[in-house]
Amino acid sequence: MRTVTTDVLLPLTKEEVDPTLYTFGPDVAPWLPGAAKRPEISYLAPIPVFFPLIGLTQLVQYLAVCHVANLILGQLRDCLAGATGHSQSIVFAIVVATLSTFSNFAEDSSKALIWLFYGWQSFPITALEPGMVQDSRRRG
Repeated sequence: MRTVTTDVLLPLTKEEVDPTLYTFGPDVAPWLPGAAKRPEISYLAPIPVFFPLIGLTQLVQYLAVCHVANLILGQLRDCLAGATGHSQSIVFAIVVATLSTFSNFAEDSSKALIWLFYGWQSFPITALEPGMVQDSRRRG
């Protein structure tokens, strides 16, 4: 997935008209083990950032389940009777519905993340209020 973030999302963030939206960039791999500073919620909360990153997370989670269950992509898909999601999850559902092997995963994931990157443009740039995020953490 790192190739997808560096080869697909990184060039898009550099072409974006407002470079201040992507000060941390889209490569999440160094954030996870702490090799790079993790962005604050205020960076991750705006739609232009979280739309493609949530899509990336969904794709990685699907791969992880395949790995743990020792299944190829199509086998896992065939085990599912349905799926649910919100908003950008429809893009993930389309990718999963069309996958059968790992060979087309990178290409289809790249297309999905490009769509998610540009898909936010139909929405105003907004972010969750910090108090709402704190409330959700207390309840979780």
